[in-house]
Amino acid sequence: MKGKKLKELFLHSRSVISDEEFSGYKEACPKNVKLVGVRVRPTSRYELKLYRSGKMPVIRGTYLKINNKSSYLWGTGFKSRLETYDGSEVPIPLRIDLQHGESDIDQVTSDIFSLTKLNYNACKLGYSQPVTIGFSNAVGEILVSNPFVEHRSPNFKFYI
Repeated sequence: MKGKKLKELFLHSRSVISDEEFSGYKEACPKNVKLVGVRVRPTSRYELKLYRSGKMPVIRGTYLKINNKSSYLWGTGFKSRLETYDGSEVPIPLRIDLQHGESDIDQVTSDIFSLTKLNYNACKLGYSQPVTIGFSNAVGEILVSNPFVEHRSPNFKFYI
């Protein structure tokens, strides 16, 4: 079976991707590949909350489009198929911002939601953040957990 050529590459980051950083990524990216920088971060518990009538919270996967570059996505919430909500507080959405490049915010939000569905490595069903952000958080914690390590190796093979 033959694979397909890479057409698009999406960078997920919790923080702002500077113009200088994006230029570096773009330089490393193959010339015919579209590069898009996306900020994906949990909102503060005071930024935005959504309620629905009844006893259960907002349905997991609810999406609020702000404009063509920004949206909110509830990665947690009531799971209709399981008829339950496994949280204890009002769900907090992710804020999704297209910072660099062009893409359809509806499709980007849908793709990010797909990355929250099941994390096999952590046995989490319906995690609030996409696995791309959750995994990088875990690697970051490992990298800074031992203050006596002088030479850190960011190679992926050490974290799987």
